[in-house]
Amino acid sequence: MRSKVEPKILKEIFYGFIKVHILYHTDKRAFFGQELKEELQSHGYQISFGTLYPMLSKLKAQGYLSRREVKVKGKIRKYYSITEKGKAIFEVARLKLKELSTEVFNEDEEKT
Repeated sequence: MRSKVEPKILKEIFYGFIKVHILYHTDKRAFFGQELKEELQSHGYQISFGTLYPMLSKLKAQGYLSRREVKVKGKIRKYYSITEKGKAIFEVARLKLKELSTEVFNEDEEKT
């Protein structure tokens, strides 16, 4: 019998997924905050700017993202890109995610 999942642990898991999404997408091209928020929403994550921007700042401070500022229509827009350090950590996360998803989904198939 499964117990009810505590919201706090689910939130922590989703934050990990969100960070993987951020690293993945910023490896494809530079993104600014609003674009990342919309991309994450397309994957079902309802994240506020009050959560997203501190997460981006922390990833930048840890050396996984770089940021450049561009003036767009008189306003400064901050674009985030993955760094070499970010690419290396993303590759580790990607391999672990592949291993986990293979294990989890193969287990489901064995039950049916």
